Amino acid sequence: MPSPSQTNGHSPLPCPSWVYSNHSDTHVAKDRSWFGDDYLHFESFFDDMMGFASHVVGVGTVVLPVETQPTATGLARHGTLRLEKVLHCPDSLCNIIGNPIHDSHIVVIGPFGTHGGEVLDPSTRLPVAYFTRASEEVSLPQLKLSEPPIGPVVGLSPFRSSRAYMIHAFWPSSERARFAALEHHARPRTQ
Repeated sequence: MPSPSQTNGHSPLPCPSWVYSNHSDTHVAKDRSWFGDDYLHFESFFDDMMGFASHVVGVGTVVLPVETQPTATGLARHGTLRLEKVLHCPDSLCNIIGNPIHDSHIVVIGPFGTHGGEVLDPSTRLPVAYFTRASEEVSLPQLKLSEPPIGPVVGLSPFRSSRAYMIHAFWPSSERARFAALEHHARPRTQ
């Protein structure tokens, strides 16, 4: 049974849903806990498909503990997926994996017999992560995270079967340029 804090919309646990949105030009994470040490506070925004803006409070790298294949066993079952320049948007419905994933991986969307798609290492063509099959809750591919104790304890899915969802994130080039300038000045200088 979920705790009261999980049912009132303010769960202290991170959102478990990492949805692949091939039309999004950026990655988005809802919770600060997903980010690593390179997180930079940065006030910005991204637009959705309808043109509505969502407030961004930071940008950084996310390393997700993932399952590599549904049939893998032992240590081969688990790996990590690194996403860079992920926007931190606490008001986002869910986490979004956008088109920048294609800069470092190959994404193949199914359906396959046991899953809905794969993320492949481009040099080996081996799976590093996979997407679950579409469900009544959401028809978009969702990344399969490793469960505890390898992965984190996560909150409840934000998706409900009685609703339709359009998940998109577009980060304007003017905002990208502002972040690039901040990132350049925030980076330690070497001599």
